[in-house]
Amino acid sequence: MRVTSTALPAGGCQPNSSAIWARLHRFWQRFRACFATRTRDSSLLAHDYLRAQLTIDRGRNFANIERCLSGGDGQRLQHFMSNSPWSGPAVFQQIRREIVSTPELDEGGTLILDECADEKAGGDSAGVSRQDNGRMAKVDLCRVDTCLLYANLTRRLWTMVDGELFIASKWFSDEYQRLREQTGIPPEREFATKLALGLRMIERCRASGIRFDIVAYDSLYGRDQHFRSALHTAGVTYAAQVPNSTLVCIDEVPRGRASTAVQACEVRELARSERTRWQRITLRYSERGLLSADFALLRVRVGADGRKTTATTEAEWLVIRRVNEPRRYCFTLINAAVETPPERLAEWSTRRYARRAHVRGCEGRTGVGGVRGAPVPRVGTSPGVDSGRALVRSTDQAGMGT
Repeated sequence: MRVTSTALPAGGCQPNSSAIWARLHRFWQRFRACFATRTRDSSLLAHDYLRAQLTIDRGRNFANIERCLSGGDGQRLQHFMSNSPWSGPAVFQQIRREIVSTPELDEGGTLILDECADEKAGGDSAGVSRQDNGRMAKVDLCRVDTCLLYANLTRRLWTMVDGELFIASKWFSDEYQRLREQTGIPPEREFATKLALGLRMIERCRASGIRFDIVAYDSLYGRDQHFRSALHTAGVTYAAQVPNSTLVCIDEVPRGRASTAVQACEVRELARSERTRWQRITLRYSERGLLSADFALLRVRVGADGRKTTATTEAEWLVIRRVNEPRRYCFTLINAAVETPPERLAEWSTRRYARRAHVRGCEGRTGVGGVRGAPVPRVGTSPGVDSGRALVRSTDQAGMGT
Protein backbone atom coordinates (compact mmCIF):
# COMPACT_ATOMS: atom_id res chain seq x y z
CA MET A 1 0.00 0.00 0.00
CA ARG A 2 1.29 3.44 -0.94
CA VAL A 3 0.71 6.50 1.21
CA THR A 4 -0.36 9.47 -0.87
CA SER A 5 -0.08 13.02 0.41
CA THR A 6 -3.02 15.35 0.04
CA ALA A 7 -3.14 19.07 0.60
CA LEU A 8 -4.00 19.99 4.17
CA PRO A 9 -6.49 22.80 4.74
CA ALA A 10 -5.65 25.97 6.59
CA GLY A 11 -6.16 26.44 10.31
CA GLY A 12 -3.06 25.04 11.95
CA CYS A 13 -1.86 22.57 9.30
CA GLN A 14 1.55 22.97 7.70
CA PRO A 15 2.07 22.50 3.96
CA ASN A 16 3.18 19.14 2.62
CA SER A 17 6.78 18.13 2.06
CA SER A 18 7.48 15.16 -0.18
CA ALA A 19 10.69 14.41 1.76
CA ILE A 20 8.80 14.24 5.06
CA TRP A 21 6.12 11.98 3.57
CA ALA A 22 8.76 9.65 2.12
CA ARG A 23 10.47 9.38 5.49
CA LEU A 24 7.16 8.90 7.28
CA HIS A 25 6.16 6.17 4.82
CA ARG A 26 9.39 4.24 5.43
CA PHE A 27 8.99 4.68 9.17
CA TRP A 28 5.36 3.54 9.07
CA GLN A 29 6.20 0.48 6.98
CA ARG A 30 8.58 -0.75 9.65
CA PHE A 31 6.02 -0.29 12.45
CA ARG A 32 2.71 -1.07 10.78
CA ALA A 33 2.69 -4.73 11.90
CA CYS A 34 2.42 -3.52 15.51
CA PHE A 35 -1.09 -2.20 14.75
CA ALA A 36 -2.52 -5.26 13.06
CA THR A 37 -4.39 -8.23 14.52
CA ARG A 38 -5.78 -11.34 12.85
CA THR A 39 -9.05 -9.61 12.04
CA ARG A 40 -8.21 -5.91 11.84
CA ASP A 41 -5.46 -3.65 10.50
CA SER A 42 -5.50 -0.18 12.06
CA SER A 43 -2.02 0.81 10.86
CA LEU A 44 -3.38 3.55 8.57
CA LEU A 45 -4.82 5.31 11.61
CA ALA A 46 -1.40 5.10 13.27
CA HIS A 47 0.04 6.71 10.15
CA ASP A 48 -2.55 9.51 10.32
CA TYR A 49 -1.79 10.12 13.99
CA LEU A 50 1.95 10.48 13.40
CA ARG A 51 1.41 12.53 10.27
CA ALA A 52 -0.74 14.98 12.21
CA GLN A 53 1.88 15.36 14.94
CA LEU A 54 4.41 16.38 12.29
CA THR A 55 2.18 18.85 10.45
CA ILE A 56 -0.42 20.41 12.74
CA ASP A 57 0.78 23.49 14.63
CA ARG A 58 -2.23 23.99 16.92
CA GLY A 59 -5.59 22.47 17.76
CA ARG A 60 -3.99 19.05 18.09
CA ASN A 61 -7.14 17.14 19.06
CA PHE A 62 -8.75 14.12 17.43
CA ALA A 63 -11.50 16.12 15.72
CA ASN A 64 -9.07 18.61 14.19
CA ILE A 65 -6.61 15.89 13.15
CA GLU A 66 -9.28 14.04 11.16
CA ARG A 67 -10.69 17.29 9.80
CA CYS A 68 -7.28 18.28 8.48
CA LEU A 69 -6.42 14.87 7.04
CA SER A 70 -9.69 13.45 5.76
CA GLY A 71 -12.60 15.70 6.70
CA GLY A 72 -13.73 13.34 9.48
CA ASP A 73 -15.05 14.12 12.96
CA GLY A 74 -12.34 12.38 15.03
CA GLN A 75 -14.33 9.35 16.20
CA ARG A 76 -12.27 6.80 14.26
CA LEU A 77 -8.99 8.14 15.60
CA GLN A 78 -10.36 8.36 19.13
CA HIS A 79 -11.50 4.73 18.95
CA PHE A 80 -8.07 3.73 17.63
CA MET A 81 -6.28 5.33 20.57
CA SER A 82 -8.77 4.24 23.25
CA ASN A 83 -10.20 0.86 22.25
CA SER A 84 -8.49 -0.68 19.23
CA PRO A 85 -6.65 -3.88 20.32
CA TRP A 86 -3.10 -3.09 19.20
CA SER A 87 -0.10 -3.65 21.45
CA GLY A 88 1.85 -0.76 22.96
CA PRO A 89 4.69 -3.07 24.13
CA ALA A 90 5.07 -4.28 20.54
CA VAL A 91 5.79 -0.70 19.45
CA PHE A 92 8.47 -0.38 22.13
CA GLN A 93 9.99 -3.71 21.07
CA GLN A 94 10.30 -2.48 17.49
CA ILE A 95 11.89 0.79 18.65
CA ARG A 96 14.44 -1.18 20.68
CA ARG A 97 15.17 -3.44 17.70
CA GLU A 98 15.84 -0.40 15.52
CA ILE A 99 18.27 1.05 18.05
CA VAL A 100 20.09 -2.28 18.42
CA SER A 101 20.43 -2.69 14.64
CA THR A 102 21.92 0.80 14.14
CA PRO A 103 25.76 0.69 14.34
CA GLU A 104 25.93 4.48 14.73
CA LEU A 105 24.34 4.06 18.19
CA ASP A 106 26.98 1.66 19.54
CA GLU A 107 28.46 4.42 21.71
CA GLY A 108 27.21 7.42 23.66
CA GLY A 109 23.81 6.04 24.66
CA THR A 110 22.03 6.84 27.93
CA LEU A 111 18.92 5.36 29.49
CA ILE A 112 16.93 7.98 31.40
CA LEU A 113 14.34 6.87 33.93
CA ASP A 114 11.69 9.51 34.47
CA GLU A 115 7.97 10.16 34.85
CA CYS A 116 5.31 11.87 32.82
CA ALA A 117 2.22 13.13 34.64
CA ASP A 118 -1.10 14.09 33.06
CA GLU A 119 -3.56 16.01 35.22
CA LYS A 120 -7.19 14.82 35.22
CA ALA A 121 -10.48 16.38 36.26
CA GLY A 122 -12.05 13.11 37.47
CA GLY A 123 -10.98 9.79 38.92
CA ASP A 124 -12.63 7.43 36.44
CA SER A 125 -9.63 6.98 34.11
CA ALA A 126 -7.15 4.14 34.50
CA GLY A 127 -4.61 4.74 37.25
CA VAL A 128 -5.83 8.22 38.23
CA SER A 129 -5.28 9.17 41.87
CA ARG A 130 -4.02 12.04 43.99
CA GLN A 131 -0.27 11.85 43.58
CA ASP A 132 2.79 13.93 42.82
CA ASN A 133 2.58 15.74 39.50
CA GLY A 134 6.18 16.69 38.78
CA ARG A 135 5.28 18.67 35.67
CA MET A 136 2.96 20.94 37.68
CA ALA A 137 5.12 20.78 40.86
CA LYS A 138 2.20 19.82 43.10
CA VAL A 139 0.16 16.90 44.43
CA ASP A 140 -3.00 16.66 42.39
CA LEU A 141 -5.42 14.32 40.66
CA CYS A 142 -3.44 12.84 37.77
CA ARG A 143 -2.15 9.72 36.14
CA VAL A 144 1.59 9.03 35.98
CA ASP A 145 3.50 7.03 33.41
CA THR A 146 6.90 5.69 34.45
CA CYS A 147 9.02 6.14 31.33
CA LEU A 148 12.38 4.83 30.16
CA LEU A 149 14.00 6.97 27.51
CA TYR A 150 17.01 6.51 25.27
CA ALA A 151 19.15 9.54 24.43
CA ASN A 152 22.28 9.77 22.31
CA LEU A 153 23.75 13.26 22.21
CA THR A 154 26.34 12.28 19.62
CA ARG A 155 23.63 11.30 17.12
CA ARG A 156 21.05 13.80 18.45
CA LEU A 157 18.49 11.06 19.03
CA TRP A 158 15.84 10.89 21.73
CA THR A 159 12.97 8.43 22.10
CA MET A 160 11.05 6.39 24.63
CA VAL A 161 12.03 2.73 24.69
CA ASP A 162 9.61 1.53 27.37
CA GLY A 163 6.79 2.79 29.55
CA GLU A 164 4.51 1.54 32.31
CA LEU A 165 1.45 3.18 33.82
CA PHE A 166 1.89 3.53 37.57
CA ILE A 167 -1.26 2.32 39.33
CA ALA A 168 -1.64 3.16 43.02
CA SER A 169 -2.26 0.32 45.47
CA LYS A 170 -5.86 1.41 46.17
CA TRP A 171 -6.77 0.45 42.60
CA PHE A 172 -6.20 -3.21 43.48
CA SER A 173 -8.72 -3.26 46.31
CA ASP A 174 -12.17 -4.85 46.00
CA GLU A 175 -13.68 -1.36 45.98
CA TYR A 176 -12.02 -0.64 42.62
CA GLN A 177 -12.73 -3.97 40.92
CA ARG A 178 -15.51 -2.62 38.72
CA LEU A 179 -13.48 0.44 37.74
CA ARG A 180 -10.50 -1.77 36.87
CA GLU A 181 -12.69 -3.72 34.48
CA GLN A 182 -14.21 -0.59 32.95
CA THR A 183 -10.83 1.01 32.30
CA GLY A 184 -9.23 -2.12 30.84
CA ILE A 185 -6.67 -2.88 33.53
CA PRO A 186 -5.62 -6.51 32.90
CA PRO A 187 -6.81 -8.96 35.60
CA GLU A 188 -3.25 -10.28 36.01
CA ARG A 189 -1.84 -6.82 36.74
CA GLU A 190 -0.56 -6.47 40.30
CA PHE A 191 0.59 -3.49 42.29
CA ALA A 192 4.20 -2.46 41.65
CA THR A 193 6.09 0.55 42.97
CA LYS A 194 7.66 3.03 40.57
CA LEU A 195 11.05 1.65 41.54
CA ALA A 196 9.99 -1.89 40.68
CA LEU A 197 8.58 -0.72 37.35
CA GLY A 198 11.84 1.09 36.62
CA LEU A 199 13.99 -1.96 37.32
CA ARG A 200 11.67 -4.07 35.18
CA MET A 201 11.99 -1.72 32.20
CA ILE A 202 15.77 -1.42 32.50
CA GLU A 203 16.07 -5.20 32.50
CA ARG A 204 13.92 -5.45 29.36
CA CYS A 205 16.19 -2.97 27.58
CA ARG A 206 19.30 -4.87 28.63
CA ALA A 207 17.76 -8.13 27.45
CA SER A 208 16.98 -6.56 24.06
CA GLY A 209 20.65 -5.72 23.53
CA ILE A 210 20.51 -1.91 23.68
CA ARG A 211 24.00 -0.50 24.27
CA PHE A 212 24.29 2.35 26.77
CA ASP A 213 26.91 3.93 29.00
CA ILE A 214 24.80 4.72 32.05
CA VAL A 215 21.30 4.82 33.48
CA ALA A 216 20.42 8.31 34.74
CA TYR A 217 17.53 9.15 37.07
CA ASP A 218 16.31 11.74 39.54
CA SER A 219 16.21 11.72 43.32
CA LEU A 220 12.93 9.77 43.54
CA TYR A 221 14.94 6.70 42.53
CA GLY A 222 18.39 7.93 43.53
CA ARG A 223 17.62 8.24 47.23
CA ASP A 224 16.75 4.53 47.43
CA GLN A 225 19.88 2.56 48.30
CA HIS A 226 18.27 -0.77 47.38
CA PHE A 227 17.49 0.54 43.89
CA ARG A 228 21.09 1.65 43.37
CA SER A 229 22.37 -1.62 44.80
CA ALA A 230 20.19 -3.66 42.42
CA LEU A 231 21.65 -1.85 39.40
CA HIS A 232 25.20 -2.14 40.76
CA THR A 233 24.76 -5.89 41.30
CA ALA A 234 23.50 -6.22 37.72
CA GLY A 235 26.64 -4.50 36.44
CA VAL A 236 24.83 -1.32 35.38
CA THR A 237 26.57 2.05 35.81
CA TYR A 238 24.19 4.70 37.13
CA ALA A 239 24.13 8.46 37.60
CA ALA A 240 21.66 8.93 40.45
CA GLN A 241 20.60 12.39 41.53
CA VAL A 242 20.14 12.55 45.31
CA PRO A 243 18.62 15.08 47.73
CA ASN A 244 20.88 17.63 49.40
CA SER A 245 20.15 15.98 52.76
CA THR A 246 21.77 12.66 51.76
CA LEU A 247 24.20 11.47 54.43
CA VAL A 248 27.69 10.47 53.27
CA CYS A 249 31.20 10.20 54.61
CA ILE A 250 34.45 10.66 52.70
CA ASP A 251 35.81 7.25 51.72
CA GLU A 252 38.66 6.94 54.22
CA VAL A 253 37.57 3.67 55.85
CA PRO A 254 39.88 0.69 55.21
CA ARG A 255 38.13 -2.19 53.49
CA GLY A 256 38.42 -5.14 55.90
CA ARG A 257 37.25 -3.29 59.00
CA ALA A 258 33.51 -3.90 58.88
CA SER A 259 33.01 -2.82 62.49
CA THR A 260 34.44 0.65 61.91
CA ALA A 261 31.86 3.45 61.95
CA VAL A 262 32.64 7.06 61.08
CA GLN A 263 30.70 10.29 61.30
CA ALA A 264 28.66 11.23 58.23
CA CYS A 265 27.47 14.61 57.01
CA GLU A 266 24.91 15.88 54.51
CA VAL A 267 26.10 16.43 50.97
CA ARG A 268 25.13 20.11 51.13
CA GLU A 269 27.60 20.51 54.00
CA LEU A 270 30.35 19.18 51.73
CA ALA A 271 29.31 21.59 48.99
CA ARG A 272 29.65 24.56 51.38
CA SER A 273 32.84 23.38 53.04
CA GLU A 274 35.98 25.47 52.46
CA ARG A 275 37.97 22.22 52.21
CA THR A 276 36.04 21.00 49.15
CA ARG A 277 38.13 21.45 45.99
CA TRP A 278 36.38 22.72 42.86
CA GLN A 279 37.48 22.44 39.26
CA ARG A 280 36.20 23.95 36.04
CA ILE A 281 35.28 21.22 33.53
CA THR A 282 34.17 21.71 29.95
CA LEU A 283 31.40 19.27 29.12
CA ARG A 284 30.58 19.69 25.42
CA TYR A 285 29.65 22.12 22.70
CA SER A 286 26.12 23.49 22.82
CA GLU A 287 24.09 25.93 20.75
CA ARG A 288 25.51 28.73 22.89
CA GLY A 289 29.13 27.58 22.63
CA LEU A 290 31.24 25.59 25.08
CA LEU A 291 29.25 24.32 28.05
CA SER A 292 31.31 24.42 31.25
CA ALA A 293 30.60 24.25 34.97
CA ASP A 294 32.30 24.00 38.37
CA PHE A 295 32.47 20.48 39.81
CA ALA A 296 33.65 18.83 43.03
CA LEU A 297 34.39 15.09 42.82
CA LEU A 298 34.51 13.08 46.05
CA ARG A 299 34.74 9.38 46.77
CA VAL A 300 32.10 8.70 49.45
CA ARG A 301 30.05 6.04 51.20
CA VAL A 302 26.36 6.68 51.79
CA GLY A 303 25.21 6.67 55.41
CA ALA A 304 22.60 4.06 56.23
CA ASP A 305 22.36 4.39 60.04
CA GLY A 306 21.53 7.86 61.26
CA ARG A 307 24.66 9.98 60.97
CA LYS A 308 27.07 7.03 60.79
CA THR A 309 28.21 4.78 57.98
CA THR A 310 30.20 1.55 57.99
CA ALA A 311 33.05 0.16 55.92
CA THR A 312 30.77 -2.41 54.32
CA THR A 313 28.86 0.30 52.44
CA GLU A 314 29.86 0.41 48.74
CA ALA A 315 31.96 3.44 47.79
CA GLU A 316 30.54 5.73 45.10
CA TRP A 317 31.52 8.94 43.37
CA LEU A 318 29.70 12.02 44.59
CA VAL A 319 29.64 14.63 41.84
CA ILE A 320 28.64 18.11 43.01
CA ARG A 321 27.86 20.67 40.33
CA ARG A 322 27.52 24.35 41.07
CA VAL A 323 24.34 25.59 39.37
CA ASN A 324 24.36 29.24 38.27
CA GLU A 325 24.19 30.83 41.69
CA PRO A 326 27.08 30.11 44.11
CA ARG A 327 24.82 28.57 46.75
CA ARG A 328 22.86 26.23 44.47
CA TYR A 329 24.13 22.73 43.79
CA CYS A 330 23.19 19.49 42.09
CA PHE A 331 24.27 16.18 43.69
CA THR A 332 24.79 12.93 41.77
CA LEU A 333 26.04 9.52 42.91
CA ILE A 334 27.86 7.41 40.30
CA ASN A 335 29.05 3.83 40.85
CA ALA A 336 32.03 4.20 38.52
CA ALA A 337 35.54 2.86 39.07
CA VAL A 338 38.06 4.82 41.13
CA GLU A 339 40.19 5.55 38.05
CA THR A 340 37.32 7.09 36.04
CA PRO A 341 38.48 10.42 34.53
CA PRO A 342 36.96 13.56 36.11
CA GLU A 343 35.72 14.78 32.72
CA ARG A 344 33.72 11.60 32.21
CA LEU A 345 32.20 11.72 35.70
CA ALA A 346 31.17 15.34 35.18
CA GLU A 347 29.65 14.61 31.77
CA TRP A 348 27.76 11.55 33.04
CA SER A 349 26.29 13.56 35.91
CA THR A 350 24.57 15.91 33.43
CA ARG A 351 23.18 13.37 30.97
CA ARG A 352 19.80 13.22 32.66
CA TYR A 353 19.18 16.77 31.51
CA ALA A 354 19.50 15.69 27.87
CA ARG A 355 15.85 14.63 28.10
CA ARG A 356 14.72 18.17 28.93
CA ALA A 357 16.70 19.64 26.03
CA HIS A 358 15.36 17.08 23.57
CA VAL A 359 11.78 17.39 24.79
CA ARG A 360 11.87 21.19 24.53
CA GLY A 361 13.25 20.87 21.02
CA CYS A 362 10.60 18.38 19.97
CA GLU A 363 7.50 19.88 21.61
CA GLY A 364 6.94 22.52 18.96
CA ARG A 365 7.86 20.32 16.02
CA THR A 366 6.38 16.94 16.87
CA GLY A 367 3.75 17.57 19.51
CA VAL A 368 5.39 15.77 22.40
CA GLY A 369 2.88 17.57 24.56
CA GLY A 370 0.25 15.13 23.34
CA VAL A 371 -3.22 15.29 21.84
CA ARG A 372 -5.35 17.89 23.56
CA GLY A 373 -8.66 16.74 24.93
CA ALA A 374 -7.81 13.08 24.36
CA PRO A 375 -9.41 10.44 26.57
CA VAL A 376 -7.02 8.17 28.46
CA PRO A 377 -6.27 5.13 26.27
CA ARG A 378 -6.39 1.67 27.70
CA VAL A 379 -3.42 0.52 29.76
CA GLY A 380 -0.18 -0.05 27.92
CA THR A 381 -0.77 1.60 24.54
CA SER A 382 -0.47 5.38 24.49
CA PRO A 383 3.24 5.77 25.43
CA GLY A 384 4.19 3.38 22.63
CA VAL A 385 2.65 5.30 19.76
CA ASP A 386 3.51 8.68 21.27
CA SER A 387 7.22 7.80 21.32
CA GLY A 388 7.16 7.57 17.53
CA ARG A 389 6.53 11.30 17.26
CA ALA A 390 10.06 12.20 18.36
CA LEU A 391 11.71 9.13 16.85
CA VAL A 392 10.50 9.85 13.31
CA ARG A 393 12.19 13.26 13.53
CA SER A 394 15.51 11.69 14.54
CA THR A 395 15.89 8.77 12.14
CA ASP A 396 17.89 10.57 9.48
CA GLN A 397 20.47 11.94 11.91
CA ALA A 398 20.90 8.55 13.59
CA GLY A 399 20.89 6.58 10.34
CA MET A 400 18.01 4.40 11.52
CA GLY A 401 16.14 2.59 8.77
CA THR A 402 16.65 5.28 6.15
